Amino acid sequence: MNIRRYANREVIGVTEIHPVMEEACGFPWIPIHRADFQQILLDAAIEVGVEFLLGSPVERLDEKNCSIFLRGGKELKADMIVGADGIHSKIRTSIFKNNVIEIANSPHCAYRAMIPEEVLLSDPDTAEILEKNESEIWTGPESHIMVYAVKDGSSGILHDFALCHRGDGVTGKWNEPGNLEEDISECKKWKLASVPPLPTWLSDSGRVMIIGDAAYGMLPYMAQGAAMAVEDGAALAEAVSRAESAPDLPELLRTFESVRKPRCEDISANCFMAAEVFHLPDGPAQEKRDLAMKETIEGGDGYINEGRDGHKYSNDNVKTGLFDYDAVKAVSLPKDFF
Repeated sequence: MNIRRYANREVIGVTEIHPVMEEACGFPWIPIHRADFQQILLDAAIEVGVEFLLGSPVERLDEKNCSIFLRGGKELKADMIVGADGIHSKIRTSIFKNNVIEIANSPHCAYRAMIPEEVLLSDPDTAEILEKNESEIWTGPESHIMVYAVKDGSSGILHDFALCHRGDGVTGKWNEPGNLEEDISECKKWKLASVPPLPTWLSDSGRVMIIGDAAYGMLPYMAQGAAMAVEDGAALAEAVSRAESAPDLPELLRTFESVRKPRCEDISANCFMAAEVFHLPDGPAQEKRDLAMKETIEGGDGYINEGRDGHKYSNDNVKTGLFDYDAVKAVSLPKDFF
């Protein structure tokens, strides 16, 4: 593994060697701690002058007049409003008014823990995890374990262990304490849920848009939730940059939606397929899956077939379809289009 510093920030990503990604996309595969990535985004936003109002929850949206009201009654007006407010989005609720969007609960929880590399190396059984210098996944009936390096902590490189199996929890409540009797010495529990495909991401006025988890919160089985939100941000910036005045925004936002919505919903649907594939019970289907995975690892296309016996994400051609996608180019239009 290579340790690299980025943008002169004190954030360290762990770069895995992945020849297919390097050759097809021109960039390395870089697992990074979510908190570090959030800090990078925060610093970049502050640098360009974004104003943050902390401790100012949104109480309601006036979609017709394109304004929001904060707790305490303060009104904020704008040419457009972007709701990136998560799986329990208030902006989404305001857009759909009396049409309740039911969150789809998964029967699984993700139990996560960060373990220093020196701890893993101290035990011969866990030391084997580090030999290949790449992410590891173990699948089993109704459960799977994912392990990958994320950062250089005070005790050296940290490895994130994500253990998904059946469990109860509160949807939308992140970092619940895990049960130490059934888990490990220290962990956090995340209840898994998703947002079903919506009829639209755009309000009737065409001036209020939802993106990210608010629009399509997906299960983590393709590790693409945060990536899709970042793509949304880049594509949305490109789309609205083409507006010469506020009346141009509704058509530009409809174009954005027409490009982003099918992609994100397709990836979300494949997350459900991945959950089935990862969690197959022992038997013929599991054996067929394992054989297909082995063929893929050895350079074949044995795992590209659809359905319970195959998982598109494990095929390198599909991986590059995820990772070499240009979100900005996808929404680019000639300047004189409108």
